[in-house]
Amino acid sequence: MSIVEVLILFLAAFVLVTFKKLGQPLVLGYLVAGFLASPHMPYMQALGMTEHMAHESEELGAFGVMFIMFGLGLEFSFKKLGKMGAAPIVTALFIILCMMGLGYVMGMLMGFSEMNCIFLGGMLSMSSTAIINKAFGELGLSGQPFTSKVMSVLILEDIIAIVLLVMLSATARGVSDMGEILGTVMQLGIFVAVSLIVGLLVLPTFFRLIRRMVNEEMLLLISVALLMGMSFLADSLGFSTAFGAFIMGSILAETLESHRIEQVTLPLKNYFGAVFFVSVGMMVNVDTLVTYWQPIVILVLTIMVGQAVFGTLGYLIGGQPLHSAVRSGFAMAQIGEFSFIIAGVGINTITAGGASAINPELYPIIVATSVITTFFTPYMIKGADPAYRLLSGVLPQSLLDKLSNEKTAKSADGEPTTAFARFWDRLFTHAKMETGNLPRHCGHDIAVSELLVTEGDLYDGKTLREVLAMEANPFHPIGLTPAGNIKAFEEIAPDYVFRPGDHVRAVAKEMM
Repeated sequence: MSIVEVLILFLAAFVLVTFKKLGQPLVLGYLVAGFLASPHMPYMQALGMTEHMAHESEELGAFGVMFIMFGLGLEFSFKKLGKMGAAPIVTALFIILCMMGLGYVMGMLMGFSEMNCIFLGGMLSMSSTAIINKAFGELGLSGQPFTSKVMSVLILEDIIAIVLLVMLSATARGVSDMGEILGTVMQLGIFVAVSLIVGLLVLPTFFRLIRRMVNEEMLLLISVALLMGMSFLADSLGFSTAFGAFIMGSILAETLESHRIEQVTLPLKNYFGAVFFVSVGMMVNVDTLVTYWQPIVILVLTIMVGQAVFGTLGYLIGGQPLHSAVRSGFAMAQIGEFSFIIAGVGINTITAGGASAINPELYPIIVATSVITTFFTPYMIKGADPAYRLLSGVLPQSLLDKLSNEKTAKSADGEPTTAFARFWDRLFTHAKMETGNLPRHCGHDIAVSELLVTEGDLYDGKTLREVLAMEANPFHPIGLTPAGNIKAFEEIAPDYVFRPGDHVRAVAKEMM
């Protein structure tokens, strides 16, 4: 370990303590620490900091994205996404198309070439799943209903980004045949379908068989091995490692060990996640900010205003009420890792004329823009409520009443309404059966679940009162009692403590 690496760790620790003391989001502290530890700083160069060292930090940061996406997958439910219908798809497509168009127009106004404008539109259309998820967690918003809608749209954006990469690359090379693009879309669909089906049929059974012998160390090793294996498979097939990590997390979320996996992998997620954000801050070059300050400012304003407006409209079109739509749209006002990937593809793609598809100078501009918009993300999220109050005072009451009603279509009894939705529901129900946690629907979004309390999980050592108050609880309980207890819910002592081995019957209203 060199003095440079030690200094980076001390800088990060000092800045984080300072930001915590000032009551500022820690993600901003990571970015500032990375900026102060940048190889472009004279004092870091004097200590022997090189671009190669910064590149090594970026490689470690890639693990951060993987663990962040894995953790997101553990909190995500493909089952609920399937039950939401077309709303997240409509929202994601609307935002991407509008932001691509806006990026193209702004590029033209700044005098960029047509190909640069096309790629610029793609870069500006992709919000950062990792950054938003981190910001939600730090601001204490992870358990709120609107955040699940945002994460659903972001996951779909990541999927669409993979297809977009192929389309942009083909466009730059002058490929007119749509066969390559359609082939990639089919490969992506097959990869997701096979991963979910095989994973949900195999992994729950596997964890049920080893449950009695596995300890925390073994569970950590198995989880990381599965994470890395799926990430490697996704990367080998031409998809991103982060997407593979998310898929594995979403599969493990359907096992009884999901909460224990989340707990044992949390330290790795925190460490590598910190390295990722520090490495992003290290990308900022003061010379770049000075030289290209005008396009950087223009792009920052384009992203923040464009995402706030088109994001809000997209969520409204997707059926969200105005308040939720405003909060969701404002949260997406930044760009992140996929924008870097798109920029890299543009530089590495050689056109028919033998030159790069985009100007290499566009990459540092996008990096600086990403860092600045990331810096403002927590403040944009906090600014959503004042913006909503402003809209409420300006819009006519009749229009406000219409926009404030949620328009989500559901069947009368809460059951899946299409053959695909019924198959989707049965697939996830099978996973629950394998882990001894079988939901039995008994009304509109009402389910009865048999829960087995295991050591270190969500309920272990908690009182009934504490469980009902937990934001991380996957259910919003109407009643929660030890199985076999025939007393009414109101008669159960609120100080009852759940212990490993307890069988619990939860009558719950699922949070959508």
